[in-house]
Amino acid sequence: ASTIRLGTSMSLQQALQQSLQLIPEVHARSFPPIQRGLYQIGEQTRLLANKVARTGAVDRTKASSLLAKKGFDPERADHDLQALSRTKPSFEPLEPLAETDLEGRLQHEHDMIILTAIEESKQLTIQDFEDHLNQSMLAEWETSKHELLQMLGQRTGLYTGTIAGGLETDRSGSATPMRGPLPLSATGAALSPSMVACADIITRLTADRSQQKPFPLCTELLREAQHRPGVDPSATAHAGLVDSWRIATSILAQAGMGTDALPHMCFSEERRDPALQERMLTGALGFLEQQYAAFIRRSATAPIRGAGEPTLPALVKQFLLTSRSAGADDPWALVFYCMRCGDFGAALEQARALLPHEATFLQALEEYRDTTVGARHRAQERLRSSWARLVQRPTGSDYQMACHLAVGRCDPTHLINSVFATWQDYVWLKLRMVGPEAEHSLSSIQAQVAKEWAPSAAQYPWPYFQIMLLTLQFERAVLHLSSMPEHLADGVHFALALAYYGLL
Repeated sequence: ASTIRLGTSMSLQQALQQSLQLIPEVHARSFPPIQRGLYQIGEQTRLLANKVARTGAVDRTKASSLLAKKGFDPERADHDLQALSRTKPSFEPLEPLAETDLEGRLQHEHDMIILTAIEESKQLTIQDFEDHLNQSMLAEWETSKHELLQMLGQRTGLYTGTIAGGLETDRSGSATPMRGPLPLSATGAALSPSMVACADIITRLTADRSQQKPFPLCTELLREAQHRPGVDPSATAHAGLVDSWRIATSILAQAGMGTDALPHMCFSEERRDPALQERMLTGALGFLEQQYAAFIRRSATAPIRGAGEPTLPALVKQFLLTSRSAGADDPWALVFYCMRCGDFGAALEQARALLPHEATFLQALEEYRDTTVGARHRAQERLRSSWARLVQRPTGSDYQMACHLAVGRCDPTHLINSVFATWQDYVWLKLRMVGPEAEHSLSSIQAQVAKEWAPSAAQYPWPYFQIMLLTLQFERAVLHLSSMPEHLADGVHFALALAYYGLL
């Protein structure tokens, strides 16, 4: 059989010619020939299509009729389906619904498992860290407590006996660590009444700290020292201890604006603040000046004429007469002792009445009275010029030089032994010397005092300790007192008090 290949460029005429060539083959296979032209074939095709369309319409009409008999409207249903088809793209969700999104569900479960595992691991890590920290702190506390008790001369270790002498052991037969205060049989010696009183103070301090309440620690320890049983109040060591607590209380009360009932670590952030140091210096000077005023009152034994409480100038005059001092007739002595007692107003009144020609000193004293401790005033420079002339030509009295020295902060290294006869006078002058200049700064005065008194520390333990407190050298003071075995407990108490306020 011949094969007819149709190309893309074959025309209808060529297709007709090739079709005619197939006629013999068709006749050989007994197919009847069809003599139709192209126009006739197209016409017959259209007729056949119309016939099929009419048959489908008839069938649709019959189907609609049957459905209408059953109460169903095909046209309305078709209309609704077309309307629904038009609105489908508008309301179709962009993402799968949660109820049908299997992949999203699995991904969510996977992420939740990982996050839960991370959170549980975090909580377990924090718990393990806190447990380890608590164990470390307890172990460190036990070690520190053991060392502290050894330093205090007490016997430490496991408490294996009751007060009656019996044994207290756990089920394993080993001794249990002691809880609570040591009984007499466990310490080897009874606690002193002073240590019992201090322990009570520390217990109350701890209770107030747990409730975040301020506690007057220095006042309580001062009261314990003043009423310590079995101690001679006139003993030098006891008097030094009481005065030391008075110094600490005065400094802290002035720093705390009138009270030492302050919160824990209240000065830790501002201990180097010049304003705080100025208030503490005012407290130190207040102690020295009140102490000297009390000494003047005790020394003025002769009766003073006049009604009512005698004034400070009257007490000073009586003191000068009673002590037969060389300054009994010196107006500068009266001015100086009023200043030494802290009453600069009385000193200025006496200077105006007795020294009207000393205009430079009067102006400097007035400015000094009206300024704070350590402040600069304009008249100091002129007063220092007068001081230079006094040093070059010592025509004035020692009290005149002492007044110029204190008010003008003239020479921090100069000392007049006939006037500043005691270490309290010495420290008072040094604190009055504190000023804004480098040579008068607090650190410079502290270094000078520590250097001058270091050789006498062992010979005069309490004066040295008080000097360090008054000049705000708290670390050096506590280290000195704790280095002496007989004063170790007091050194611990001072360290505890200063550390409580944040000054160590």
